[in-house]
Parts: sequence; C-alpha cells; structure tokens
Amino acid sequence: MVKKGVSRTAIEFLKGVMKEMKKFLLGISLLLILIYTALPAYAANIQIEVDGVAIASDVAPEMKNSRTMVPLRVISENLGIVVNWSNSEVTLSNNDVKVLLKLNNAEAVKNGKTLLLDVKPYLKNNRIMVPLRFLAEAFSCEVNYKNFVVTVDTKSQDEKISARYWLGDAGEKTIEYALRTNKEGDVDLLNDKGETILSGFTKYNLMLNLIFAKKDGKWGLYDKTGQMIIEHMYDEISNYEMPDGNKANGLVGVKKNGLWGAIDQEGNIVIQPEFEYVELNYYEEVEPFIKIKKNGKFGYLTREGQTLVETVWDTAFMDVLNVPEDIIFVKQGKKWGGIRVDNHKAAPVDWNLIPSEEAQMTFNNWKYAHQGNFYREQIRDGKTDILKNTKRFFNDYFRTNSMELRSLPVFTWSKKPIWDDLTLFVVLNTPHPWSNGSMSKEQLAEMVTKYFGDISYTHKSSEYLEYQDGKYTAPGMSFHGFYIYELKNLEKGQTVDGKDSWKAQITGYYFHELDGDPNDSSSSKNAQAVYQEMKKDEYQGLNFWQACDRLVWNNPGSVLEPAVEWQIEFIVNDPLGDIYFTYLSCEKKSFNLH
Repeated sequence: MVKKGVSRTAIEFLKGVMKEMKKFLLGISLLLILIYTALPAYAANIQIEVDGVAIASDVAPEMKNSRTMVPLRVISENLGIVVNWSNSEVTLSNNDVKVLLKLNNAEAVKNGKTLLLDVKPYLKNNRIMVPLRFLAEAFSCEVNYKNFVVTVDTKSQDEKISARYWLGDAGEKTIEYALRTNKEGDVDLLNDKGETILSGFTKYNLMLNLIFAKKDGKWGLYDKTGQMIIEHMYDEISNYEMPDGNKANGLVGVKKNGLWGAIDQEGNIVIQPEFEYVELNYYEEVEPFIKIKKNGKFGYLTREGQTLVETVWDTAFMDVLNVPEDIIFVKQGKKWGGIRVDNHKAAPVDWNLIPSEEAQMTFNNWKYAHQGNFYREQIRDGKTDILKNTKRFFNDYFRTNSMELRSLPVFTWSKKPIWDDLTLFVVLNTPHPWSNGSMSKEQLAEMVTKYFGDISYTHKSSEYLEYQDGKYTAPGMSFHGFYIYELKNLEKGQTVDGKDSWKAQITGYYFHELDGDPNDSSSSKNAQAVYQEMKKDEYQGLNFWQACDRLVWNNPGSVLEPAVEWQIEFIVNDPLGDIYFTYLSCEKKSFNLH
C-alpha cells in the first residue's frame, strides 16, 4: 500500500540511494580493516608494567596478529630470565624452566616439549621481537591487558620451599618460604610477609629453625633473620625426608673436602667431617646408633658423636628387626661376630654371636652393584635366567675391573694362554704397586694362580715384561676408551673335580675415552646413539652414564655397535665378599666398527 502524498517513483529512488550507501559504507569498513591488519600497530600508547613498574625500551612494543610483540632483551631482564644467543637460536632459562626460540620460526621448545607460537620471533632495529604473553606465561607470570596497559605479575612466578616436622605432643609444624629469581639470576628467599631474608644464593634447604643456603658450590647455614651461623664450607648436605614426608628433627649430614660429618638442629657440629660414610638413621627408637666408615672400615658412634665401636671392621650392622637386643654384628675377613651394647657401652666382640645368612646378605658390604642379587639367584639358588640385576652385576664387575675382560687371553682346557698374553693380563690387572717399576716372581705367580688356577709356566721375559734376578719389570703402556658389557647367555656346570662353574656369553660395546664429557665434540658413534636414547621419555632425567647403565639391561644391541664378544668359562670365588673369577677358558670374537 502506497502512503498518501508520496509517489511510487520517489520511493523507488530512495531505495536505490540507500542500497548504494550500504555498499559504500561496507567498502570503507573493509578498507579500514585491511589497513589495520596490514600494518603493525605501533604501541606508542601501549605501556608495559612489570610488578607495577613501567618498563622503558628503545624499541617500542607493537601489535601483530593481535599479539603484543616486545624486545626480548628488555622484557627478559625484568623477568629475571637468563638469555643466551647462538646463531639464530635463543635459549632462555630461569630455575628449572628452559625455553628455546628461533628467529622466523613458529616452534618453541619448553623443557623438551614443542609449542606453537601465534607470531614468529623476528628482528627489528637489531632487536629480537617476541610475543609478550607467551614469554611471560612460559615462566609462570600472569599477564593482563586493560586500557592500553599490559601488566605482568612475577609474584605468581615465586616458587615455594617448605619443610614439615613432627614435634611430638605439639603436632606437625610446616616452615614455608617463597623463592624468587632476581635480575642477576640468583634466588632470593622471602618470608610470608614478602620480606627478603636471604639474597644472592643459588639454592636453599630448610631445617626446623635454620636455613641452608648455597653459593659458589658451597653450603652455609643461617638463622631466620639472615644471620650467618656457619660459613659456606660444605660441599653437600644430607637433610632428607622420612617416608612419612616429615623431616627428622635430629642430625643433618654435612660433607666437607669429600668427608661426611653431622650438625644438630641448632647448628652445632656433633660429628666432625672425617668419615667416608655416615648413616643417619632417623628412627632412634629403632636403631639408636650411627654407622660410620673410615679408611674403608666400619664402626659406630653414639648420637652424641662419641665412639662406640672403632672403625676396624670389614662390615658392621644391627639387625634390629630380628634381634631385640642392642647387638652390633661385625665381620673381619670371613669371620662374623657380635658386640653387645649396654647403656651406650660396647662389650668385647663375641665370635659366637653370628647373624643369620639372610641378615649377612642383606647387610653385607657388597663390593659391586647387585652382587647380592647375583649371589641369591645364581650362586645360592643355581638359576641361569638372565635377570635385569644379573646383567647389571656383570656390567659393574667388568666396568670396575676395566681391563680384566679386555685383556683376558684366549685359551682352552687343553691349550694354555700364550705367555705374552698372560703377562699382559698380569701387567694390566695386578693390584700390586710397581715398586721401582718391578714386581717379584712370587707376585706374578699369585696373580696367575688367582685368575687362571694351577697352570704350568716358566718364569721368563715376554713382550710386556722383562725378567731378571727373580723380578719382572714393565715398560709404560696405556689403553684408551671403555666398554659397557651385556650378558647374553649364562649356563651352570661343574669342573672335573666337582666345583660349580659357569659359562657366559658377553658382548662389549666400545666408547671413546671422553664420551660423556659435555665439552667433547668428537663423540663416538655409540655415544651419539646413547644421546639419542636420552631424548626418549623413559630416559628423561638421566645423565650419560645413567643412560649407559640403563641400556645394559634394555637391549643395547638394538642401538649400539658391538666391538667384541667373549665366551668365557669361570669359577666364582668369595661371592659374599671380595668376589672374583678364576677363568677356565676364553674365546674372543672382534667386530669391525663402522
């Protein structure tokens, strides 16, 4: 219906005008959008604040793809982030966080995990521009934007350090502080009021009323006001949690110049740092005394630091779960005895007090890793299954005695070792010091009998030893590199005189001498394979040597190149003590390394 007074022609004309106006306005809007997105929005009006303080920069922040881009160096310094630049790669680190960025690359790596950036880092006026939000949040800071002000709150970045103690009738007490990394890359310790107690250190550890702080690789002790109690002189501290999560309200181990001692909760030195080993058993009601080791021998102290049992024993322990009395079992050579303790006084050793076989194995001072497992499974029970711990024992034995298998001569029951090869084995494995570069014929005979039994030979010179007047002299020689060893087969048998014997197939994987050194740039192919394995989830957190040990029982032949394979037959001697092998035969096969 047409309204009165307005012609149909006029109405059609107005509709056409309105349609054209819509097209024009739409075009203008699109043009403005294109202009806005095509050009970076120079954030002259955008202000960045870190913890309420405005940050100035010689290169202004700018917007790209709706992201605030900021100069890396300026913002990182204000967030306490350490920056290292190498070619086109930037490494950012703070505490346990490590971030890798590359110029013009949308991928970033945070603690080994790849992340995708909305905007690639780029150079502008010789400054690296990075997305502010990504950088701040990667290091646990809070970022907010309002009214052209970007605020970064680093307080959310503060880590917490705490320790919980059980105080008997008083119940539990938790001590807690905040940790904040400063611009110099050191860590400050703050109380619950936000006040800085200690500053300029790299690490902290809490006692009940005192604080350990580490600087320049040494630990010192402070009170809660920041006053020094003990100067920085300890290499390590032992302030472990008990299984219930509480820290022990007792002695704390301290290590100085490679030797252990202990201090009490007030910072008094109770045990001078003069021991290779101090066992701080925190359950005093279970084991009331402290086991120590000095010059390779064991003894005991009272918790007041007084000598209870002198450090003269090959092994010493208390079987508190099975023996209700205070008896310290001791071993000298192959002989066991017991020392009764009454009112903190030790009686003379009673050689009739002998611990159970299971206790002997449990508390024995095993020379090699998993030697106890090898004794239980193979020697005692006669099993030939190749278990994980069996592999680890053989690797540790031959890694510790590094030249034993490498220099073992080839021989059989009917064909004795070649004299040159036999004397080379003696040279490389003898425990006797070479006094004036020589050893007696009796010392050589002792070595041959120990490792090869009663084989016949005539004392004479060889390629490696010069014999004269009952003495052997050796020229200087050296062998480089090292092996890890994989036990691949194990069989049990008997000698003609009824002794248990063993046959083993062992593969050796060779590494260069400096493999595992982070500063070495010429790693062997096997070392490079280990580094690749270390990138896998199951190897996360392991160093090079730990990764090698893991590979020993985790099918090393799938990633490493073998160098040598040995087939050996041997007798096991002194399996509960200073275990060693007497060899009955040896075959050897070498592989060409690529």
